[in-house]
Amino acid sequence: MGSRLVPHLSSDPATHGEVVSSRDRVLMARIALRLFLGGAAIILAVLALPHGRVNTLGLLGICAGCLLGALIMRVGTHRLPNWSFDAIAAYSAVLVTGARLFASAGGGSGTGIQALYVWIVLFVFYFLPRSHALVQLAWIGALYAAALAVSHPTSSDTITLWTVTMVGLLLAGLVIARMRDRTDDLVERLNRAARTDALTGLLNRRAFDEHLEQELARARRTQRPFVILLGDLDRFKEINDRYGHPAGDATLTLVGQVLRGATRTVDTVARVGGDEFALLLPESQEEQGWVLVERLRRFLADALADHDVAVGLSIGLVVYPRDGETAEALRVSVDKALYAAKQAGAERPGSHEPAAPETVRASGAIAPAESPELAAMLALVRSLDARGVGSADHSRRVAHLAGIAARELGFSPAQVERIELAASLHDIGTIAVPEAILRKRGPLTPEELTEMRRHPQIGAEILRAAPFGDIRDWVLYHHEQPDQGGYPSGLGGSAIPFEARILAVAEAYEAMTNDRSYRPALGTRAARTELRRGAGTQFDGDVVDALLTAIEHDSPAV
Repeated sequence: MGSRLVPHLSSDPATHGEVVSSRDRVLMARIALRLFLGGAAIILAVLALPHGRVNTLGLLGICAGCLLGALIMRVGTHRLPNWSFDAIAAYSAVLVTGARLFASAGGGSGTGIQALYVWIVLFVFYFLPRSHALVQLAWIGALYAAALAVSHPTSSDTITLWTVTMVGLLLAGLVIARMRDRTDDLVERLNRAARTDALTGLLNRRAFDEHLEQELARARRTQRPFVILLGDLDRFKEINDRYGHPAGDATLTLVGQVLRGATRTVDTVARVGGDEFALLLPESQEEQGWVLVERLRRFLADALADHDVAVGLSIGLVVYPRDGETAEALRVSVDKALYAAKQAGAERPGSHEPAAPETVRASGAIAPAESPELAAMLALVRSLDARGVGSADHSRRVAHLAGIAARELGFSPAQVERIELAASLHDIGTIAVPEAILRKRGPLTPEELTEMRRHPQIGAEILRAAPFGDIRDWVLYHHEQPDQGGYPSGLGGSAIPFEARILAVAEAYEAMTNDRSYRPALGTRAARTELRRGAGTQFDGDVVDALLTAIEHDSPAV
């Protein structure tokens, strides 16, 4: 939200020292300066114009007090603490009361000087919290009562005069306070409208840039990274061309709802162009950014499943400070990352400078430094392992086991590397599985089991791009069994790709030899026994033999 036009100190005594901006203090001090000067001018006018009997020296003293207040406001404009404005209002009430007494020294009415109380009431009800303003009004009431008691000790109208004056002051204060509240509300609504996209209800580019500057300042103080995502809808023009702009607007609104629903409360989501959306993820690493990228694409695919036009989302990702240390540098970097994603093909993620330590080179494989997609997938897998039910390096260990089994089976080095890559990515589909299911300690319900068993299909969908064409089916079928008791398709025997059978055995052995949320590790001897027991039914017998033989030769690594 934008800053309030009207400075407004905290109404909580414990937070009354809360800092007010320099601009607000200047405004309050300048108004107080003019009120003090106005009070001095009125006192001098009373003395200069025809008047009844007054205490001239006393009024001149009050005039000097007003000039002193004006001098304090002029000199201390940028130095005055917040509480000083309460003190200034109380001091002003004392001056007005003194003027009232000195002007009625001859038994007169005081020439109406008590009307100056109105100035103070308007000031405090406009600028100070309501509770502080009421305290100031009570202080004025006490001073005015004392002045009336001194100047008209026997008058029968004293109580009536005090009551009428105080009620008038209270009403004037409440009216100005109400006017201030309505002004605040109007300014807030105008400010919100200026920073909100009217169609989607998301923030607009101006607001996103403001949030980016604020997050940059915070990140520099805390030395914490953050992530920026820039997404562009694919094939969106086809919707406008085929169905008209109302359909396009409805699609944009739906995309905005999906983005907002898939992100955290602290994340910033904005529509920054016609079909461009930007997200700012505070205190986030690159891996967390890629997790969100895949979640967004999955949620969006589900939300737009009924659309005739296959609308997708290409996304560029950058990280502060790696890809830029200024707002402008980050904007340039994320534009380049989005361009790379668009060049890679519809609905692809792109990174300005991928940071993935793994390098995979084999038949058709591309090193992460050359493939933003592969870097994104590997970064996503590392993040998923961190939230999963097994070891933090589950995918790496499965890749190692699959690799030594494949070598034992006589696969070429290039084929082994592709199998290792598939093993590294075999659980990427768990991004769509709720963490509560992944970490559940007891048995899964039928509904939860169904949800869990969707992950091979989701993983295959994520890997549908060209660089992963050969390994896609291996990931899809790595939970199939020779006896047709697996999922998702109930394949059996030779219908299951041989590489998928390797992944199945490697994953099972890794899972059995490491603690899971629902049971402790079985140990290597028990795991080998289980593999042999399941050979020919749950697992491919040749792969089981190859893995166990390879483990004997590679025991230090496993």
